Amino acid sequence: MAALEPLEQFLQRPRGVVIGGTERPAASGQWFEVQNPATGGHLATVADSGRADVDAAVGAARAALGPWSAEDVRLQAGPDRVDRSVVRGK
Repeated sequence: MAALEPLEQFLQRPRGVVIGGTERPAASGQWFEVQNPATGGHLATVADSGRADVDAAVGAARAALGPWSAEDVRLQAGPDRVDRSVVRGK
């Protein structure tokens, strides 16, 4: 797994929509500015997603569901499932 970059660095370039594991611009090609609520200054530029992006995301999710749902339940949980005792520090 690749290391995450610092948030400030991550937000320096326009952020697209992530569909099927790939980041890309919105289908409309439009972007919008996000303001930092604490300062009122520029925080990020993000893709202005619309219906076509939602349709593409739903299609990608449906395509992934078939292979994923056929996997063993223990594999479905994957690394996202965390042992609660570890989180609690016990």
